[in-house]
Amino acid sequence: MRAAQKDTISKWDGPGWRVMWYAWAIFLPICGFNNSRDPFLNPVEVKKYASRKDWWLAAWVFLSVYLMISTVIVDFIFS
Repeated sequence: MRAAQKDTISKWDGPGWRVMWYAWAIFLPICGFNNSRDPFLNPVEVKKYASRKDWWLAAWVFLSVYLMISTVIVDFIFS
């Protein structure tokens, strides 16, 4: 994406949110949550450059983060 000058998200990434943003764009289908009119990262463009391995890595990151969040919430409720 950098070679095609389509990488606009790298300019504002501070604490590492770029990983989750790309995982969100690659893993989720284009819908209300993954809007193609996103001003920072166009998921349609990202999906053009993503390989099958990128999709699996995005799925792993996406699901592991949400599993961790749900585990913390369940632990908070039941302890």
